[in-house]
Amino acid sequence: MLAAHPLKTEQIMSDPSSATKPSWRFGDLSAAELMPLLQQYLIAQDTKANWQLVWLDNDDQPVIGLLPKVSWSVYDCAENTPDSNEQAALYQVTKTCRDAVHNDITSTHMSYSDWQDELISYSQTYDTDNENSESVSDLNEKPSYHHGLIGFIGYDIAAHELSPSAKIERAAQPCAVLGHYDIYLRPDGNDGNTGWKLTIKATANDSENDSDNQQKNKMIMALVSYLNIVDKKLADDCLNKTQLTASSTPAPVVLKSRWRKQDYQQAFNQTQNYLQQGDCYQINLTQEWQGFFDHNPSDNGALPMLIDYLPALHRNTRAPFAGYFAVNPFNCEIKDNTSQHPFELLSCSPELFFTFTKDIDTGKHHIITKPSKGPCRAAPIFNKTMLINSN
Repeated sequence: MLAAHPLKTEQIMSDPSSATKPSWRFGDLSAAELMPLLQQYLIAQDTKANWQLVWLDNDDQPVIGLLPKVSWSVYDCAENTPDSNEQAALYQVTKTCRDAVHNDITSTHMSYSDWQDELISYSQTYDTDNENSESVSDLNEKPSYHHGLIGFIGYDIAAHELSPSAKIERAAQPCAVLGHYDIYLRPDGNDGNTGWKLTIKATANDSENDSDNQQKNKMIMALVSYLNIVDKKLADDCLNKTQLTASSTPAPVVLKSRWRKQDYQQAFNQTQNYLQQGDCYQINLTQEWQGFFDHNPSDNGALPMLIDYLPALHRNTRAPFAGYFAVNPFNCEIKDNTSQHPFELLSCSPELFFTFTKDIDTGKHHIITKPSKGPCRAAPIFNKTMLINSN
């Protein structure tokens, strides 16, 4: 729930013109540096709003989404047991629809395929808005975000659906989270990528009800006023970038591997066996690492969060397809393994799974993928040898 703030709310409507679209410098911080401060401030201003901030580096075309129009959080049901394979497993799907007065939240038990059908049906209602969004004149041009679903679908839920009889241990976290972000921040190209502009994507499915539009305008006005205050704080001379970066460095987290050396050797041998038997052609042998925040419950200080590690991690990796998002506010009582449990996901991925582009001239669609593993281009001197070996 957002309440209108009296500061500078006259400069924006629900669909501002190019001349009135607000922009901010935010102390010239990068997106990764800005995210922790932005999330902390917005949640402090309104604890009931479904901020659900998300950041994608998007191959150096960053986007920060907030206040999703609709979001889905999928959780494993307690009644699902390893032996319940005769019928499709059910999941608890919590759907939140943004409203300027209150959030409409529904929780339903449904199968994975039914949820997929709901997502497809929802996306198809916005097909007319997407017809020209991804058209490019140069196929090497980086596609930019316009609006759509951002989130993740876990490997465990997908693997379970592909092989229901396999005993796949699902993590104690959301199985999937997706949000439709029609409100987002991205660099202002007209300002040398040093400024940020707010985009409110108008879609064909937006309500034509005057009352709904008035409430949405109030929500946007409040959001702009919050961003104005954040911008002013970051522009303060006594809060320069060097001091800010140094003061926000969190304590190191010690990670512990799940496998011992013999566990890895056993898994490696099994992997080789699968490959030699022809059961599969590629396996990514990975393991889970665990770490815990060093926090005393009796300490009145802020609870450590994964987002605190985002600036340094991205600064050190420069991963082109990094991302972060959080579900549920972190200032409420934590309830383990429930739909109310705060959850964060921080990824520093160097690879692009795939993206689609549409050629303006030909109308043809192209798919682009940038994997971080697999075969690589051979040097000319080795081409013949590698070809013979591969045959």
